Amino acid sequence: MKKIIYLIVAGLAINSCNNLDLVPLDKLPASSYYKTSAEFDGAMFAAYSSIQDFWGTSTETLSEFGEYWKITVTVTDDAKAEPGSDTKSKNADNLNINAGDIPFAAIYTQIYEGIFRCNTVLEHLALKTELTDAQKSQFEGEAKFLRAFFHFEALKLWGTPPLVLATPTSIANLAVPNATKDQLFVQILADFNDAFAKLVRDSAKKFFLADKNCPLTYEPSGEDFLSPCLGEADVMKLLDWVTSVFPIDPNRVTISSRLSAMPSPSVSVSFHTLGGAQT
Repeated sequence: MKKIIYLIVAGLAINSCNNLDLVPLDKLPASSYYKTSAEFDGAMFAAYSSIQDFWGTSTETLSEFGEYWKITVTVTDDAKAEPGSDTKSKNADNLNINAGDIPFAAIYTQIYEGIFRCNTVLEHLALKTELTDAQKSQFEGEAKFLRAFFHFEALKLWGTPPLVLATPTSIANLAVPNATKDQLFVQILADFNDAFAKLVRDSAKKFFLADKNCPLTYEPSGEDFLSPCLGEADVMKLLDWVTSVFPIDPNRVTISSRLSAMPSPSVSVSFHTLGGAQT
């Protein structure tokens, strides 16, 4: 009888184990993340944080201490190794930097970490989300801008580094061959142009396209430096958009009359030569 009871208890225990919720409570799988604007905002924040890691806040991978300054600041005339400095400082001051030194190893990790995070955002934007079209455009523009920035930093440091446009799907495709400079420049410019279209154009359209009858009473005088109305018009002109910011209300002063009323500047340029002065 006791054996039967033990078997029943054991069977119940095994069955209970099979009914356990095996999903970790402290983590979110990617399949259930990347849905809302807040979640994509957090993912973009992670991509931006890879830039911060350049300068000393990351010990995630190589126990680096953000020594990017050794290959950016120390090699300039703004820094100098004092007498009695350690060997590393003297080598950096003398431009003796090895490819295996921590600055290069750390920045390589951080650059491609940032690219990985940008690619992750872009790939999940292509899936079903709760984002509006405007939000998708915003996040895509940011991700492509950062990916272009990271690739350009890699190009400056290594000349022909890998061009990574997708996250690895298996351990078999982790190794990415070096790209040519032409391939890198083409992709960098493509990402920057797409980011420009999605960020600058969309923002300008959002803020300025509906503007009408710019009030010149807000304008500074001809002696001031900034002009809000003309600045806005200049942005829209650069974007090849015909806007309704101008012409101004007929009851107001026009741009042309305002400009024509300004005194023409009288400029005198002087320069000196070895033989004397001319004006």
